[in-house]
Amino acid sequence: MSLPGTREVLRGSDVLPAINALVRISVGTSTNPEGPWRATDVPSRIEDVQEMSAVQAQTELYVAAPWYPGNVEPIRPDTICLVFWTTDRGLVELPTAFGGDTAVRDGVLVWRLRVIGPAVRVERRKFFRVMLAMPLALQMLPNSPSAGARAATAGQGQRTTIAAAGDILVEATSIDVSESGLRCLAPPPVLPVGSDVMVGLDIEQSRLRLRAEVIRSDPGPNGPRDPCETVLNFCDAAAYSDAMRRLVYAEQLRQRRAGLH
Repeated sequence: MSLPGTREVLRGSDVLPAINALVRISVGTSTNPEGPWRATDVPSRIEDVQEMSAVQAQTELYVAAPWYPGNVEPIRPDTICLVFWTTDRGLVELPTAFGGDTAVRDGVLVWRLRVIGPAVRVERRKFFRVMLAMPLALQMLPNSPSAGARAATAGQGQRTTIAAAGDILVEATSIDVSESGLRCLAPPPVLPVGSDVMVGLDIEQSRLRLRAEVIRSDPGPNGPRDPCETVLNFCDAAAYSDAMRRLVYAEQLRQRRAGLH
């Protein structure tokens, strides 16, 4: 029941996820590690970590009870639950067994998961991504090869404005976001791969400006005036990872409460 990809066993207690870390959980149907999944890739969060000590023989994770279709059916004790999260070195998975649930502060229901094996690093997508529509301002930097093409389209009914010589501002809307980048709909024309873009977005009542690189830009399906689907990777994702992580988690939580996960 492990995730696909190259795997490396990690040692030491420092590989455990931190409190408040975003995690994903795959829930088995039984105590058999090779059995089928009841639910996969369900978002959650670490509420507490109780590490093994001289008086405590077992390391335990306390996670926000995940929501998934069919979760009204009680989980049997010792049911296999695979927890995975991101680190600087990639995705880490940790095998655990369900030990019960309990309500904590503010009535939050948490699962107690008993660690039953070593953490393993898996080569897989590094950052969690969430569907989210939010307004963006894209600034085409002067050295971007697309700046001239954008300037030529200004005044043709698109919401495009020239800010300064070589700097083109366009309004866009995100489709999904992660700590490392985003996918959005932007006015045409398409942006050449490798273009430099400054992304402006509002998070927690603050305006962030993140430099990004165009990874992909595709024309709309219904003609040259359709918005282009554009994928951007942040050039310095680590500088704003905390803020982006909170944004991703808040949207995951909102969707969970709305029954969309």
